[in-house]
Amino acid sequence: MSTSAVKLNERYIESNKNFLIVEDDLTLSSLMIQTLQSQGFNGNFVEASSIKEAFSHLDKRNINVVLCDWNLPDGEGIDLLMKIRESNRFKDITFLMITGRSDIESMMEASSHDVDDYLVKPFKKKELIDKLENIM
Repeated sequence: MSTSAVKLNERYIESNKNFLIVEDDLTLSSLMIQTLQSQGFNGNFVEASSIKEAFSHLDKRNINVVLCDWNLPDGEGIDLLMKIRESNRFKDITFLMITGRSDIESMMEASSHDVDDYLVKPFKKKELIDKLENIM
């Protein structure tokens, strides 16, 4: 297999994906980046702690995957998901909602806006990798 691929469990995935981590907990954001890098992802990793900052990065960069918290200082990650899905430019971005909300209503709301998957906090590194393997 080419060196431009990462093996996650049983699947090979292109390694040079560009990630946008939208999370106001900087420790968790750094942990997610370290986890992705330890798996062999070598694209760009951009961090945003708000929806406004996330949009700024989306406008300036080619992002392939968004890992987004639901509760952010300036709104909800679901709003970011909806705007991404409404945009022709961004609609193909893979979107993983990462949140402490474990209720069915929140999961259904995210699903109704075409979230690729949903990961409940707290989570283990393997759970993050498993979700990414399923959606990428």
